[in-house]
Amino acid sequence: MRHRLPTLIVLLAAAGTALLGCASRAAKPPPLYPGVSGIRWTQDFGIHKGHCDRAAISTRTVNYTLLGAEDRDNRGAAMLIGATIDDLVAGKLGYDLDGGDRACLGEVLEIGRAGRRVMWDNLATGVHYEVTPAREHEEIGGLCRRFKLLAVANTGKSKRHATACEKGAGLWQLSNASRL
Repeated sequence: MRHRLPTLIVLLAAAGTALLGCASRAAKPPPLYPGVSGIRWTQDFGIHKGHCDRAAISTRTVNYTLLGAEDRDNRGAAMLIGATIDDLVAGKLGYDLDGGDRACLGEVLEIGRAGRRVMWDNLATGVHYEVTPAREHEEIGGLCRRFKLLAVANTGKSKRHATACEKGAGLWQLSNASRL
């Protein structure tokens, strides 16, 4: 009986440890994607795999101008604000950036890896986008990122170098753009 009691205690301890291990694995939080702004985002919308999921990101963002100040930090994704299509691509394409395009571009600037291209297609306009961000850097306006943008439609193609600077948590504003 003396040898059985320690063995029983060891077996019970091992079983308890195994159960705790299973519980901790089951309660594992979702991965977080650290952004340049310091926000840890719960989704990357495929950015790290090189493709922005426009459908998913469009359901998580709303028009920035409709957000109250308290809601701006509760968006599901970063966003490019204040830029027009003429700022970013040649007017010959003839299409506007919609909320999904702005969100994809903002998310690439926020969590995209320097030198890694991210692509997406806007099925409504027929425009294919490719964005390659550079490393973030400090400017007078704060934290900024340069990026290359290629936009292709059946009406033409446009290549640009541009810089966007952070204007709030996960909000990026175009500061300049030039043709390649």
